[in-house]
Amino acid sequence: MLSPLLKNRGMQLYIAVSECTLGSMLTQEDENCVGRAIYYLSRVLNDAETRYHPSEKLAFVCISLVQN
Repeated sequence: MLSPLLKNRGMQLYIAVSECTLGSMLTQEDENCVGRAIYYLSRVLNDAETRYHPSEKLAFVCISLVQN
């Protein structure tokens, strides 16, 4: 379940890539210092994208975040 964004609090971005998938999650700590997900993105890569270099896959995650 996603939580609403809280003003004046830091956020953490987690990024994961594998051979055929990529994902990212933006979290923020609540008033009890518990990390809560505020945005999540996951994607299965198509055949051509699975051949990207790992650094290209990381860049692809960042681009995907900006486009959504």
